[in-house]
Amino acid sequence: MIIRTRSVSAHLATMAGRGLSALREGLSPRMLLLGAAPALLVLLTALASREPGVAVGWMAFGALLLGLTVLPPLSRWLEQRRSDRDELEALRRARRRTALRRFWRVALDFQPAAWGRSELQALHFVCLNTENSRPLGERMARRLRETLSAVLAGSYCRLEELVEAAEEAGLDGVTCRTMAVELSALASRLDRSTCQPGRLPVLEGKAIAAHVSVLLEATDRLTEKVRPRIAADLLPMLRWLLAARFPPGAVDIETDEGDEERTRVAVRPLDLAGALEGLLARILRRGQLAGVVTVDSRVGAQIVEISIRWPVRDRWHLEPAVLLEPLAVLSAYGGEYLMREELDSAVAVVEVRLPRVAPVGSDQAFECLDSAV
Repeated sequence: MIIRTRSVSAHLATMAGRGLSALREGLSPRMLLLGAAPALLVLLTALASREPGVAVGWMAFGALLLGLTVLPPLSRWLEQRRSDRDELEALRRARRRTALRRFWRVALDFQPAAWGRSELQALHFVCLNTENSRPLGERMARRLRETLSAVLAGSYCRLEELVEAAEEAGLDGVTCRTMAVELSALASRLDRSTCQPGRLPVLEGKAIAAHVSVLLEATDRLTEKVRPRIAADLLPMLRWLLAARFPPGAVDIETDEGDEERTRVAVRPLDLAGALEGLLARILRRGQLAGVVTVDSRVGAQIVEISIRWPVRDRWHLEPAVLLEPLAVLSAYGGEYLMREELDSAVAVVEVRLPRVAPVGSDQAFECLDSAV
């Protein structure tokens, strides 16, 4: 009985504390003003009608109680609704950004000379050059089976992923629906095809070739719409980051001025800025730094390589996985990165390879305004 009484007392004390907290929150200056608004309105109405009296006072008191009872909870509920909407919209933007990265990573497989486009073009060529009126030879039957199997097991599934990512990213809905219909029709025709040596082929070659042409054209159309968003100027961005985010003299760029026009890479500007800023910040904080961090870049025909070097004080306490974690987002754009050590000079090196964008016209030198998607 004593234990039960104590537990009940503790429970009542907890409830009283919560009630006082809620009361203090409800009677903040803002909530008091909001709750007193109906009473003030009653008083002003009475003064305007020149009929003051006891009844008006009671009405004002009742309005005050009603306002303090109803309006503060209603205001907090509306604020919570607004906060929930903001969080939901932020989540949707984050999902669209993730879907855009996934779309671009898949779209790289259908660029000229990429494996996905090569498979579809091979299927297109074989279908147009197969005669349904003649039995298949051993070599032609094997080639048809290999081509059909490769498309069904590879580029077809990859195109499905591309359409899904494009829809999630909010790209052209008409093009996405067209691709979905063409993919379904292509899979149906490929499943019905048979290619046995010595027998007539069961192959709707012209229809399959038409589906492939539509799919490749739609993929190129979506890719060209997205391409302007997937481009950033590396060196101007690095210079801006060093000036705005890091103490003077902590990081040095060893690059010729003429290279700035040639270091445009196929990465979303905000993702590139976040990856580079995160990497440099972790190097300065956890990289066992014993000097100045130097950044160098080399421009190739299709690749821009960034080399980040710094002298190490204690190589046994380096954490490569932690240092390289901010660069993970670059993998979605075909970027590659690794960390190595030069033991003779006690220097750590992070090398980042990014796909290059050929310069077109006179674009802005620095793009970091990609917050819409």
